[in-house]
Amino acid sequence: MEYTGRTLESVKAEMLNRAGRINPFEWVKKEDVSEVVERLKSLDPDHWGTEWATIGALLSRLRILSERPLSRPQYRGENELL
Repeated sequence: MEYTGRTLESVKAEMLNRAGRINPFEWVKKEDVSEVVERLKSLDPDHWGTEWATIGALLSRLRILSERPLSRPQYRGENELL
């Protein structure tokens, strides 16, 4: 199923224009939107869902990793890492 009211290029341009500023993209970084926009090849909603889910999963993993406490290096003796 494809929406045919607008071209893919016009929708991509609108998304980039709204990124970081206007609903529904005011809370996202423009570089994240740009990454998704580059991968959009059609107006198919399933394709869009897949692309947004891909970056969403990546950002979620990065957030989780950034919240993990960093372990301190373990030493055997003077300046010798385990």
